[in-house]
Amino acid sequence: MTEMISNGQDEEWAIALEVFDRIATHLLKQGERAAEAIDSDGFGPCMYRTSTGLRCAVGGIIDDASYDPLIEGVGINGCMPLDGAWAPRQYRSLGHGEQLQASAALLARVLNESKIPASKAVLRVLVTTQSIHDCHRPESWKHVLDQNRLELVRNLSSLVVV
Repeated sequence: MTEMISNGQDEEWAIALEVFDRIATHLLKQGERAAEAIDSDGFGPCMYRTSTGLRCAVGGIIDDASYDPLIEGVGINGCMPLDGAWAPRQYRSLGHGEQLQASAALLARVLNESKIPASKAVLRVLVTTQSIHDCHRPESWKHVLDQNRLELVRNLSSLVVV
C-alpha cells in the first residue's frame, strides 16, 4: 500500500506538473518562439507577448485582461512565491534598481491576477519552461519538454512513501 506524505509538497508538485502541462501544450501548439526580431540563428529577444500575438512559455498562461506590456524585459526570476502569492524580488542598487523593482512588482501583480499558483515548485516550472522557450529551437521543444516532464514526475513520485 502506498500513501502520499501530507506535508503539502505532494500537492505543490502536482500543481506544478499541471502548470507545466499547460505551458507545454501552449508551446507545442504555437511551435515558434515569441520574439519580435529573430537573427539568422533563429534567436532574438524573447517577449511575454509579441505584436503578432505570439506568447512565450509564461506569457502563454497570463490572462489577456491581466497582461501589461510594461512587464516585457523582466525575467520570471524577478518574482518569488511569498505566503501563497507572487511577490517582487528586492533589487539592490544596480543602476536600474528602481525601474527593475517597479517592473518586477508589476509582473508579480500580473501573475497573481492570472491566478498562476505561487510556490517554489511552480517557480521552478516557470523558469525551466521559459529557458526552454528562450534557449532551444522550437523543433527541439518536444524532446526537451518531455525530458523535463519526466524529471517533474520523478520529483512527485519521490514524495510517495511505501
